[in-house]
Amino acid sequence: MLLVCTAAQAQPPYSDPIFGMTYDAKLIHFEQAPASVVSRCQTLKNLKTKPFWLFAHAKIGDTDYFILSNRTTDVSGVGLIERGNECIEWLPERLINGESTDGKDTLPKWAPLTDPVLKALAQDAFRRYTQAFGGKNSFLEALKKGGLKPDELPKVFRDELAVFSLQP
Repeated sequence: MLLVCTAAQAQPPYSDPIFGMTYDAKLIHFEQAPASVVSRCQTLKNLKTKPFWLFAHAKIGDTDYFILSNRTTDVSGVGLIERGNECIEWLPERLINGESTDGKDTLPKWAPLTDPVLKALAQDAFRRYTQAFGGKNSFLEALKKGGLKPDELPKVFRDELAVFSLQP
C-alpha cells in the first residue's frame, strides 16, 4: 500500500529586484506589468511563469526602461529596455547601476543608462514601493529592517533615497 501525505507548504518570501528586501506577496502587492511590455521580449514571451510585476518604469524620449520580476524566477527580476518593437533584457542590478556592458554585450546607443534615466527609475520605484507597502513609512521601515543599506545602493538611487526620505 502506498501512502502519500501532503502538507500545506508555506509560501516562500519573495525578493525584490531593486532593494534586496524579502516580502510576503500575500501582503505586499506590486502592479502587474502590462502584457504588451512582456510580449515584446522573446525570452519573457516564451516563459510559462507569468504574470510579471512592475517595480520601476521610466520613459525617456522614445525609450522605456522597466524593472520587472515574477514569483518564480531563479534570479531577482529582469531589466528591460524597449524602443518600438526592440527589446533588450538586462539584469536589474546592471540597469540600476548604470552598467551599459556586462563584459560581453554592450547596450546600443539608443539605450543609454544616463543619470536622468536612473533618477527617473529611482523616483518611480519609490512611488511604486510606497504604494505596494501601504505607505512611505511602511516602505522605509521594511527597507531599514531587511533591504540594502543606503551605502550599498547605486549612487543615483542613494541620492534619491535621501531626497525621498526627507519629503513629507
